[in-house]
Amino acid sequence: FKGIPVSQFIGYKKCGNFENEKLCREFHRLGLPISELTKKLEEFQPDRIFVGNTFTFLWRAVYEIVAECKRTMPKAPVKIGGLYTILCPEHAAASGADEVMTLEEKTASDNFIKIDTDLFGDNLPDRIFLGTSVGCPNHCSYCAVHIVEGCTKVNTSPDEVVSELKYYKSMGIRKVIFLDANILYGYENHFKIILDKIIQENLNIELYSYGGVEARLLTDDIAEKMVNAGFCSVNIPIESASDIIIKEWKRNCFVADWERAMNIAKRHFQRLRSFLMIGAPNQTTEDIRSTIDLIKSYGAEAVTLPYTPIPGTSDHEKYKHIDLEDLNPAFYPCAHEKMKAADLEKFYAENRNVRFCLRDWDDVQQKIPPPVKTIFESGPAVLRNDK
Repeated sequence: FKGIPVSQFIGYKKCGNFENEKLCREFHRLGLPISELTKKLEEFQPDRIFVGNTFTFLWRAVYEIVAECKRTMPKAPVKIGGLYTILCPEHAAASGADEVMTLEEKTASDNFIKIDTDLFGDNLPDRIFLGTSVGCPNHCSYCAVHIVEGCTKVNTSPDEVVSELKYYKSMGIRKVIFLDANILYGYENHFKIILDKIIQENLNIELYSYGGVEARLLTDDIAEKMVNAGFCSVNIPIESASDIIIKEWKRNCFVADWERAMNIAKRHFQRLRSFLMIGAPNQTTEDIRSTIDLIKSYGAEAVTLPYTPIPGTSDHEKYKHIDLEDLNPAFYPCAHEKMKAADLEKFYAENRNVRFCLRDWDDVQQKIPPPVKTIFESGPAVLRNDK
């Protein structure tokens, strides 16, 4: 696919407190053009077609792909799946697909499928993502893990995990990122066994936890074992330095729990990180700034995550009237009316090492070449129709 563009400019989306700031963001479609899909369909002549999608706010591409599959291969049944269909089954069904994957179809074993490295050809990655368990007993108001994976933790066999790690190492892959939602929950019966076996086998690989570890569950003994197994860094999410906000989010890890865990982490890990959310409806600029300052006071890296309500969660109830696409976190859709998108973007840029990307709406409108048209019923974006 060399030479084929992987980013297509679509238009502009209004951001945050738009009425006062008149700021917007460029809207792009990433990935190969639809024409490449058409070529592959005609080449392979599939009997069945499966389309996967994770992010609910990226539904439009699913609709377009389903439409092209039905046009090109009208006799091949099309089934769509992924978190999008589980969280928004009715919306997904309106795509025109013949089948939609439901939550009832998803089983815990789906998360433990071994990756066939032959699929990478000669382009083996330098890292691999691995899930060893699913489920989380917590019910944070903004999180969908307990909906999608359940509240009861289900583990795969530690022996199978270590066998898989040895296989990846034999292929030259030395970095492994665990995808478990709450990797330290039930530690003694699962993750401790995995770490012990990694140490016994002397695998000498680099280990990371994508979602981090729950502050309440970290101890000195656990931290020491993680380091001995191959962890050099750890992420301990704080989300907010306000216990009032934490309580509203129904989190059970408060600031004191986080500080205790950070003191433990400082004694063992070389690098510390902490997630925090920005752009939530109950946040102020000062809330975010004080959270970042607290994280950095521990010598840790602050990683900002723009907030958006996920369908199916309690946070989403009050935003059901907003189109899924307009809930893209990059648009800061739910920020408090007194919270400026420019401030949020500055927080994001400073703590994610990216450039300030918001644009002045009046300025970009003058630069959009004619003809133009509105593509969404709510009129939030402008699209070039000279594709």
